[in-house]
Amino acid sequence: MVVLATEWPEYQQADPQALVGHPANPLLVDCRTTLAPGLWHAAGWTVRQLGRPGKQNRAPRGWDTEYPIHAETWS
Repeated sequence: MVVLATEWPEYQQADPQALVGHPANPLLVDCRTTLAPGLWHAAGWTVRQLGRPGKQNRAPRGWDTEYPIHAETWS
């Protein structure tokens, strides 16, 4: 897993195809939403971008039953 927490251009220019074999799990968490997710998906990465709406940010199937969080927890 790789966590990108900066907007530095050096990281924006990274080659996803060249990097896909380095982590055991090619999962990229882009905390700054700076990368083009399509390029990374095409290279074999799973991409999660904080703040980007859509299917990619939903909890995994069964997550709510494994780790239930109830409304009263937050009150």
